Amino acid sequence: MPRPLSRHIALAAAAAAPLALSAPAIAAHAATTTWKVVNPAADGKYTTASTGTVTVKNQAGATLLTCSSVQQWGQMASRTATGATASLGNVSDTVGTTCTRPGGGTAVMLGNVAVGVGPISYTATGYDAATGTTTLSGTQSSPYGITVLADDCRFSFGKITASYANDTQVLKYNSAVAAPFTTANNDGSVGCAGVRAAGETITFTGGFKVSPAIKITRTTS
Repeated sequence: MPRPLSRHIALAAAAAAPLALSAPAIAAHAATTTWKVVNPAADGKYTTASTGTVTVKNQAGATLLTCSSVQQWGQMASRTATGATASLGNVSDTVGTTCTRPGGGTAVMLGNVAVGVGPISYTATGYDAATGTTTLSGTQSSPYGITVLADDCRFSFGKITASYANDTQVLKYNSAVAAPFTTANNDGSVGCAGVRAAGETITFTGGFKVSPAIKITRTTS
């Protein structure tokens, strides 16, 4: 008597089960994040000029410094890199000589790679494709970051959080961590009023226009 059809189906399924269990699992494709920097300058260099007044404030919102003009020079060559983050380049020199302190005293904002003060290395940490904006982390490459010098105030800053927008070419410093000097200022005071010895989070208003028009993008595939 022929076996019922259901019996044949059950036997076929039982025979196929070991094959299914022994088949190797196919690994999911890992996404690759690719960063691309395009700098029209053949030597990979760039300059910046502040787009307006640059104001530095302490964590409580009190003004520490106001500069009518700040310029920077650095290196950010064209390159392609993969990874969640990417090393982009640096700012080697910073010059702000038209700065004032609250009360009218003069001050300067300086960084100079030749004397090991103020070089900042930039790392790309995030990207908004809709706006073409890259978030950046700026790490000081020496014990002193970019420095502020005045008769009554001296401190340096590093650990910068920043952003760069492709369409406007504006580099914007958002915050940084300041460290006051521990030796006496010209007026006999030490450090800077409002900047804690353990490090003060400072904020910035104003931005820096980058030239030439560097473009940073991130894609995932």
